[in-house]
Amino acid sequence: MGSLAATLLLSAGTAAAQSDVRTFSIPDTRAAAALAERAREHLDAQRWHEALSDLQRLLEHHPNDLLGAERPRAAGRQSQQDVHRGAAEWALEELAELEGEARELYRDQHGHEARTVLERARASGDPRALAALAERWPLTDAALEAAWTLGDVELERGHAEQARLAWGRALRRALKLPAAPRSAAEWARAREAAAAAEAGDGVLRRIDHAQALLARNDPDPGASSRELRLPGPGEAGHGTPSLEASSWPRPFHLPVTHPFRSDRANLHAVRAGETILVSTSMSLLAVDLFSGTLRWTSGEAPGWEDLDDGERGEFFKGIDKAGALIAPAVSQRVAVAALQVPVTQISNQRFNHIPILTVIPNRRMFAFDVESGREVWNHAPRADWDGEQGDFAERMRVAGPPVIAASRVLVPVYRMQGRIDYHVACYALATGELLWSTQLVSGQRELNMFNRHSQGFSAAPLRIEGERVIALTQLGTVAALDLFTGRIHWETLYDQNPLPPRRNHNAPRRTQSWRNAPPVVADGVVVATPVDSDDLIGVDLESGALLWSVRQSKVS
Repeated sequence: MGSLAATLLLSAGTAAAQSDVRTFSIPDTRAAAALAERAREHLDAQRWHEALSDLQRLLEHHPNDLLGAERPRAAGRQSQQDVHRGAAEWALEELAELEGEARELYRDQHGHEARTVLERARASGDPRALAALAERWPLTDAALEAAWTLGDVELERGHAEQARLAWGRALRRALKLPAAPRSAAEWARAREAAAAAEAGDGVLRRIDHAQALLARNDPDPGASSRELRLPGPGEAGHGTPSLEASSWPRPFHLPVTHPFRSDRANLHAVRAGETILVSTSMSLLAVDLFSGTLRWTSGEAPGWEDLDDGERGEFFKGIDKAGALIAPAVSQRVAVAALQVPVTQISNQRFNHIPILTVIPNRRMFAFDVESGREVWNHAPRADWDGEQGDFAERMRVAGPPVIAASRVLVPVYRMQGRIDYHVACYALATGELLWSTQLVSGQRELNMFNRHSQGFSAAPLRIEGERVIALTQLGTVAALDLFTGRIHWETLYDQNPLPPRRNHNAPRRTQSWRNAPPVVADGVVVATPVDSDDLIGVDLESGALLWSVRQSKVS
């Protein structure tokens, strides 16, 4: 016990010394910053060859890196916190400003290669390739054609909203608009501008189609019921039922074989037409909306059937029951849920009742047919998985509920190896294929005296706003990414509560003022309650500027 006591004292002293040190890192690389600074110098001196080379290197070699901290202004005020712009985002904006000689030089350098890639992407009808092309060689004619074609492909697949977003991006580029059109009035003005610029019949027909889609695509009051999403403006439901409303003859009781049997509101149901879907984290259940009877259940992931109750319980000891949010997401045909798989490379270990190692839950994505419950695809690791090998989907744990955007399903995922590496992943809804992934932050949570995590990491659900994906990481940052490519628009820091020093063998709990919850967007402002902060924050959706923050004690 003497060595154990010494370890306790050493751990406490180390933690106290580091209490005021930022507990996360973001991908703001020196290489990207140096390249951007050099590109600025070349642009100022009109050294076009050198400037174009550096900007292209940012697009191709630093697509998910960030530039240095800024304090942008928005709504007449300066950001309260540092904001890091995406390196590729900055390069795209600088390229878009070029005219004349520089623009022609870029087209001469990259036009042929872009055209070759466009022909292949069109032949395959691959939205991922079309979106990537439009951003890899942005000033080429092929890039603009790829942007238009992306909208066409989305429309052919029945995704009207995604088609309109893609056409809006193309229109912004073609007409050099300050922003892509969103509202009916903006589309009307864009059509006038396109006609005046003689943009062509194909462009005008797409604009007309987008306007028609917008006119009949009124806000759906039930849109937020298909995933765990706090309703924003125009998304509110119809209110609570009256006393005279019909009800089920008896409550529907969930199976008792799941780990969330407390009153912490971990489980959240969603609706798909006449079906209610609820995940227990072990299985997905479909319940008839009108009768409350079970329509189908997915069953548990392979491997659980071989374990007895005691062995099953060992996999539940590291669950974050205070912060975990469990909810499926559903489209018209496919429901997606994060289910726990019985996979671990360690066992729960204790010494004199002192926890040393704790099994951290492994959840992976599973997709099912809404009508029949038939499994469509899954990301479960292979039976012989060693915890390191395999593709991205196999290696990454799911951190929060999935959300669906037409043909895409997006989810926060992480790796936990000392630190928590937080990524946003986007998969094809039909196949589960990875479309893109972007790492946003590597952060830290409470550790026990052996520098081990004692529970899993729980993140907030992502928020889709048009073509932007909002990620509240719960690790010191909030970020906006591009829906089609995963490119980082911005990543903004907020004040974190410090990790408390260790005073005994257990992992100390950080002060928490808020419950884990998805952000909300209203009037162009992202409103969020990070669990690792005392602040309610408002962030400008366009620039990432932190407009305001309010302490929890002042709003409670």
